[in-house]
Parts: sequence; structure tokens; C-alpha cells
Amino acid sequence: MTQENREQYPQQILQKDVQIWSILSLIFGDEGISELSSCFSKCSFLQNVKLLLSNNKLSVKGLLSLAQKLSYGTSLITMKLCIVDVTVTDEIALALGTALQSCANLQDFSLTIDVTNQIASALGLAISNCKKLKNFKLIVSQISSISVYGIKNFVSKLSRCSSLSSLSIKFKSNIIINESPFEKSQVGFTNFTNLKSLSLVAKDTEIIKEDLSSLISDIHLCPTLETLQLKFNYTNLESDEGANTIATTLAKCTNLKALEIKLNQQFMKYNQIGPKDLQNFSQSLSKCSQLSSLNINLNENNIQDEGAQAIVSVLPNLVNLYDLYVSLKSCGISSVGISCLNPSLARCSKLSSLAFELYYNIDMDLLVKNRTKYLKLKRLVFLSKFL
Repeated sequence: MTQENREQYPQQILQKDVQIWSILSLIFGDEGISELSSCFSKCSFLQNVKLLLSNNKLSVKGLLSLAQKLSYGTSLITMKLCIVDVTVTDEIALALGTALQSCANLQDFSLTIDVTNQIASALGLAISNCKKLKNFKLIVSQISSISVYGIKNFVSKLSRCSSLSSLSIKFKSNIIINESPFEKSQVGFTNFTNLKSLSLVAKDTEIIKEDLSSLISDIHLCPTLETLQLKFNYTNLESDEGANTIATTLAKCTNLKALEIKLNQQFMKYNQIGPKDLQNFSQSLSKCSQLSSLNINLNENNIQDEGAQAIVSVLPNLVNLYDLYVSLKSCGISSVGISCLNPSLARCSKLSSLAFELYYNIDMDLLVKNRTKYLKLKRLVFLSKFL
């Protein structure tokens, strides 16, 4: 798109009956974004907005103009807003909050933004004004610096959205600032009344045991929670600490129906989970008897045969298990480690979908030779990536 077309683009979408905008990474600048923002007041039927404004030449003034004009989005149902490489000031957060109060019909909202503790608190309060909000996703952009206290403060504000059923928070290449003693907070997920799905994802992010414990300690207090995703791949969880922290939380989440746990390691640098950690983890997992879907990824953690057996042995206790995916690549496992796999799977009477990844382990030739045993589970509808 030429510069001339970019400048004319706001005029091209200026239609009163337009319902959907999808504007992806166009180079507007302050003047262009101001003109684009004014379109909100003239598109009264607008229901779906997708604005990806990363790498644009926007100043605080331009972003402030956009935030203010969002108040005209009274018909908005779905909004995806990506604003990075721009400093989000208190003034912008306040303007965005004021505008969101007018978005009374907003149900699905995805926000990618640079945040600090103070900005996160203001945004949480702003979004809590969207009383019909059902699905919310926050992606904390790479240059943000925020503590677990800031995250939980944000979440506690969101709990005022009584209709919220799905919440996703993702960090990528962020620095999670360690909490100070006076910042310790036990509020967070406590007050959600309709939350059914929760996803917490941290990749390439420094997070220590104490902060992880603070972050997930009260997840079990969501009475309606059915689906939980915890993905802390390439984070700094130490052996005997990170896995045990998650195990303690899982032991209390007895109503879960779908669970995904991803604790990858890479280059012996990050998550270092050993066989003893899996003992506690498996014991806690056995208490989630209502699970119908289970996804576990512990690739490149040295869990060895003892850890593999701990996972496999718990499967028969999950009497409602329907869908199973386990990835234990490069985990130091031999044929001894999965010797109880066949009898355990045979006792999972409702299992119909199975994927088991064991690449790059010990005795691979023997593992492949015995693969036919598992193929004889005739009730399986779907079998993928076995070995």
C-alpha cells in the first residue's frame, strides 16, 4: 500500500453501516490515526474491530486520540487491539478506561500492550466496566516490566466482570520483577463467579518459585473453573520447587475437566524437573478425577524411568479420561520407564484419543518394537505420534 493510499484509508472505511474493521500494521502516524479515530463516531453499527498498530510512528498524542474515540464503540462486540512500541502513560490508560465504559456490549476483547504495575492496575479497573465481557486475552509485550503483584492486582480488578468465562494472560520475553514483601498479595482469582477457562502462559520469562506460588495459589478458589492451561516453558523454575508449586495447586482443583501443563526445558538452562518432582505432581493429578482431557509436555527434563512411571501409573485413576497427550522427548527414559504403560492404558476404559511422544530417549529400538502392544487398544478412535 502506497503512502497516498495509507492517508486515504480512513476515508475509505468511513461508512455508517460498516460492521467490521480489520486494519493490520498500516503506517499511519499521528495525523492518520487521528483521522482513523474520528471514524468511530460515524460508524454506529461497528461490531468487530481489529487494530494491529505495532511498529507505527505513533506518539502519546496519537494514541490518546485513539483511546478517547473508542468511547463511540457502543455497538462493539469483538475487539482486538495491539498497541506496542508506544509508551502507555497514565493519561492514556485513563482515557482508555473512560472509553471502555461506553463499550457496554463488548463480549470478546484481546489486548496486546506494554504495561507496568501502575498501568496494569488502571487497565484492569477500566476493563472491569465491560459488564458483558465473556472472553478476555491479555498479551504483555516484550518490553514490559511487571511484578506478580501487578498481575494479580490486574486480575482482581477483572473479577468485577461477572460474565467473564474465559481469561488468558500471556507473557513473552518479559522480566517479571520479584515482589517486595509489602507487595505480597493473596487476591487475584478469588472473586470470579463464572470463570470456566483460565490460561497462564510465560515463555522466556524469569519467574521464581515464590512468585509462581503467589500467581497460582488461589486458582482453586474459582468455583466454576473447568479448563486450566499452565505453560511455563523456558522459564526459570528450579527442580523440587516449580513442579511442587504446581502440584500443590492441582491438588485443590478437583473440578477440572481439561488440563494442559507445559514445562519444557531448553539447553539445560531453564525448567529442571527431576523424577522426585513427578511423584508429588502425579499424586496431585490423581485427585483431578473429573478430567476428560489431559495434555502434559515435559520435554528435555531429566525425569528418567522413575518420573515416567509416576505419570503412567496415575492414568487409571482418571476414570473419565477421554483424550490424552503426553510428550516426554529427551527425558532419559528407557523401556523400563514405560513398562507399565500398556496395563495402565488398558484400564482407562473411556480413552479414545491418544498421543504419546517419546522420541530421543534410551532403548528407542525396543520402544518401537513394543509399539504394537498399544495399537491393540481397539477402542481408540485416534492414535497419533506414538513414539
